[in-house]
Amino acid sequence: MKRAMAIVLVVLLSLSIHAKSFDVEYGKLSDLKGLKKVFVDTGADMKSRERILKEIEKAKLGLELLDSAEGAEIILNFGGGKET
Repeated sequence: MKRAMAIVLVVLLSLSIHAKSFDVEYGKLSDLKGLKKVFVDTGADMKSRERILKEIEKAKLGLELLDSAEGAEIILNFGGGKET
């Protein structure tokens, strides 16, 4: 349960409000209040997307997880890379 809550916290802190221009906006966590439609974008990394979706569903936050960015109120962009 603690692990799920930690992941949810990271997800919520990583969320950005979706704007049509796809500009990144920084705000307060309270800005997310009432938003329910979420799209998780992991690019081609479907394994990570499935793990993130599973954790969000397990947390039972009442979010609607979308299969595309269209109609999303929140987009969670996830990616990783290596630095040399």
